[in-house]
Amino acid sequence: MHTPDTAETKPEMTTVEKITPSMFPDVFDAFLRDDDPALGANDWKHLFNNQSNPEDHLGYVLVDGSRLVGMIGTFFSTRIKNGETTRFCNLHSWKVNPEHRGMSLALLRPVLRLQDYTLTDFTPSEQVYHLGRRLGLQKLNATLRILWPVPTHFGSSRSTPATIVDGPELEGLLSADHLAILRDHDATNVHHFAVRAGDDYCFIVYSCVHRHWMPYAHIHYLSNIDLFGNAYWAIRNRLISPHGCRFATVDDRLLEGEKLPASSRCPVQSRQLFRSCLPESAVDSLYSELVHLNLTSFPSIRHQFQRHLVS
Repeated sequence: MHTPDTAETKPEMTTVEKITPSMFPDVFDAFLRDDDPALGANDWKHLFNNQSNPEDHLGYVLVDGSRLVGMIGTFFSTRIKNGETTRFCNLHSWKVNPEHRGMSLALLRPVLRLQDYTLTDFTPSEQVYHLGRRLGLQKLNATLRILWPVPTHFGSSRSTPATIVDGPELEGLLSADHLAILRDHDATNVHHFAVRAGDDYCFIVYSCVHRHWMPYAHIHYLSNIDLFGNAYWAIRNRLISPHGCRFATVDDRLLEGEKLPASSRCPVQSRQLFRSCLPESAVDSLYSELVHLNLTSFPSIRHQFQRHLVS
């Protein structure tokens, strides 16, 4: 999420309006076309075609006369967390033209008034991060756990016999809330499977990220941390092998202290923000720009991989 500078001048006749799906072509041309050379209109359109959106808009724009001069994107979702329905709002793409940056906070104020939503921002700039902290958002634990490549025969005595379930069989296995996650992400680039042991299963949603010199798999969501740990080797090999990924990553907060062999924490954290009554372990990156734009939250893959090799 890009940051506007603060200024003191307030342009006249500038208003804040809700972004609707029909506004996508104008918003894309005004703010997103040159944002990332790896992304085109079809990539961004995923964020403006949210079929599960519980709200009537996708963010806010600053309008000066007939011109769009600023925007902030929101991606809303409804999730089941700890057995209760919880509403999420993921923030992205805060952009304001230089001559209107005195009105920047006008875009953020209606979002901050969403008291019954968990707010997340996984890609703030440094300036937005510090501004968000001053406005009451909390620092989210963004430490990554890196699952390093090891020989496929390498295993653990703790490993639980498990079966990988994917394809058409997966829908018959999943609960209603997990099935909603699967269907809500059908139009994205994510992959998913479950590992089943007896009557228990762990549902996993992940992306294959190609933003660096070495592709890797990033886990956005896992449903059963105990089974994830017990069936770790089957899961790790399923993540890395089919897509040409060289290793895998997962947000350390999702592991709830679970210790994984052949893994290490990335000591350099990305800046991430949230505001929620939920514990950090319940804040995953589904329904966010990380998923829909296939972005990376890895600060320096080359540095971490070389550091691992020499340590």
